Amino acid sequence: GEGAERLDQLVWEMRPAEVAAIAKWHALLWERELYEHEPEAFGETWQSYGVRSCHAGFFAWVHGAQSELLLSFVHAMDPEVDEAEAAKRQRPILEPFDGWVASRRCVADVWLHWLLGPEQWREGFPALREYIAHENGLSLPEHFARDDAGRFSLPRAAFAALHVPMESLLSDGRIDEPDMAARSCASCGSKELHCFLEPCRCWLCLECVGRVCRE
Repeated sequence: GEGAERLDQLVWEMRPAEVAAIAKWHALLWERELYEHEPEAFGETWQSYGVRSCHAGFFAWVHGAQSELLLSFVHAMDPEVDEAEAAKRQRPILEPFDGWVASRRCVADVWLHWLLGPEQWREGFPALREYIAHENGLSLPEHFARDDAGRFSLPRAAFAALHVPMESLLSDGRIDEPDMAARSCASCGSKELHCFLEPCRCWLCLECVGRVCRE
């Protein structure tokens, strides 16, 4: 009823201060009566061979290349260009969301146009810089949680929006390759990795996996 709705609003208003980009995402979900998208049981996890956390590796890469990334957004999101040119420049950033369901795509679209919009552009993208620093500074369990986030969640939206510009900078030779993989067994140092263990997500070679299973 009305009382419950008012209580929900008060709880929202009294929440601790958040990173601006995260708070904006949550506000957009709340306005549309949506919850953060959770992964399905046994659903897809963001994983890569030899990498304990793809989210940790990706945001370490983004953080290290932040200056070039921001320069690329200065060009892509320039509010002074005409509408046709703006659509052309922004298309690579928005295209990854074409496959999202409509309600979630709307949230991502509004969020991105706020995060990279004219006001943020003129101030040097402070919300994006804050978000990158925050995500890069998370603990390993927090990175794991983002690796496991649902397909239409904020972690996946952020990756989708930043991945294409980062790959473009890499192909242009403006940034270095990411160094995300452990590339060796956490137990013996072998380069022949087989699988990782839960919950630590340490990668092991086949011999060490067999030893762990026997113990």
